[in-house]
Amino acid sequence: MPSASFPLLQLPVLPCKLVFQLLDPVNLVELSLAFRCVNRFLKAYKTHVAQLTWTFDDKDAFPGMFTWKRSSPFYTYMSLTVSFNDSHHIKYYFIGNNQGFRPGSPVETVPGEWPLPIWEFKDNEFWMSGRQTLLEAEPEALDMKVMEKLTKHFSDLFYIDGYNLYYGRIHEFDIFDSFVWNFTRKFKNFSMKKLEINEEDGRFLLEDVEIENLTMEDVNINNFNKITNLRMNMNQSIMEIHGCNWITMSNIIEAHESKLIDIDLTRDLNVNQLVKLVTLWRNGQKLRNLEKLKMEWTRGCCGFDSDELKEFRKKLESLGGRSPLNSSMYQIERVTDGEIALLSFELGRQFEMVLQRVYEKEKKEEEVVEEEEEEEDQEAEEDEDLEKEQEDEEEEKGEGYESEDEDEE
Repeated sequence: MPSASFPLLQLPVLPCKLVFQLLDPVNLVELSLAFRCVNRFLKAYKTHVAQLTWTFDDKDAFPGMFTWKRSSPFYTYMSLTVSFNDSHHIKYYFIGNNQGFRPGSPVETVPGEWPLPIWEFKDNEFWMSGRQTLLEAEPEALDMKVMEKLTKHFSDLFYIDGYNLYYGRIHEFDIFDSFVWNFTRKFKNFSMKKLEINEEDGRFLLEDVEIENLTMEDVNINNFNKITNLRMNMNQSIMEIHGCNWITMSNIIEAHESKLIDIDLTRDLNVNQLVKLVTLWRNGQKLRNLEKLKMEWTRGCCGFDSDELKEFRKKLESLGGRSPLNSSMYQIERVTDGEIALLSFELGRQFEMVLQRVYEKEKKEEEVVEEEEEEEDQEAEEDEDLEKEQEDEEEEKGEGYESEDEDEE
C-alpha cells in the first residue's frame, strides 16, 4: 500500500512555519538541498537560529598525524559547521584526493545546483572532494566557490547570530582576499595562527574587524612601524595573543572591554608602563571590566633583583601592600568601587593581575577538582583491594579443591 503524502507547502504560512520549526534542522537542510520550493519558503520565513564556523587548516590533514584523536576524515583542509542552540550541529568537510576513503551515501540535491557531490560521512556530518593535492589550489578554485555557496545557503535559511573563524594553515589561500568578508566582519570567536601579513591587511585586521573572543599566535605584520594613524580595535572580551610583533603595553591599557587577557610581549619590559597600568586601574580610569590579566616578556627582561623591579615592588607596597590570602602577591584596591586585585611578578618576567573574587572562585574550583580526584583515586584503590580479595579467595578455593583430591587419592 503506497504511503500517504501531505501537501505541507499548501498550508497557510503560519501553520507551515510552525511545522518547519518542529523539524530537526538536519532534516530541514536535507529538504532545502533537494527541493527548491522548500528552499524558497525557508529563505522567506526563517525558522531556526544558528552560528556558522569556518575552519581553514591543513596541518593535521595527512595520515599518521594525531590519528588517535582525530574526528575528521584524512586530507581535510577546511570545513563549515552550522551549530544550533540545542547543541545540534551540521558539518561539511572538504578533503583532498583520498583514494582510500570510502564514501557514504550520496546526498540528494537539486540537479545542477551543486558542482561538487555531497556525501554522508557520519551522523550530521558530510564531505566533499576538493583539491587533488593539499599543497596546490585548483585553477578554478571550485572548492572555495562551493564553500561560499554553502555559506550563503545557510545564511539564507537561518538567522545567523554569530560567526566564528579558525585559520591555521592552508596552502595557496589568502584569507584576506576571500569570500568570508562578504558575509561578516564581526565574529564571536576569531583564531589565527602562524601568518605573515602585509601592512594593508594588518590595518584591516586591527581596525575593521570586530571580535568578541580573540586568539592569535605568531601573527606578524610586516613593516608594522610604518603604519600611521592606526585606530586599533582592542575591545575583545577575551584576548589571547602570543608571539605577535605588533602588540604593546599601550594596546593592553586601552583594552576597555576586555575581561580576560593573556599576552606575550616580544618587546623590552618597561616597568614604568607596568606601574602606569596598575595606577590607571586603581584610579578606575582604564581596564574597568578586567577580571584577569597575564603578561609574559619573551625577551629583554630585567633580572629578578634588578633596581627596576625593586622600585616596582616598593610602588606596589605603597599602593596596597601584601595580600593576606597569599603572601607572595600584592593587593590593590580600586578607589572607585572597592574592587580588590591581586598582583604577582614572578622571575622578573611574568606579571599577573587578577580580581580577588575571581582568584577565590578559581581556588574553590581547584579544591573541588582535587576532592573529586581524591575520591576517584580512593574508589580505584578500593576496587583494586576488592579485586585482590576476590583473587585471593579464588586461589584459596583452588588450593582447597587440590587438597581434597589428594585426600581422595
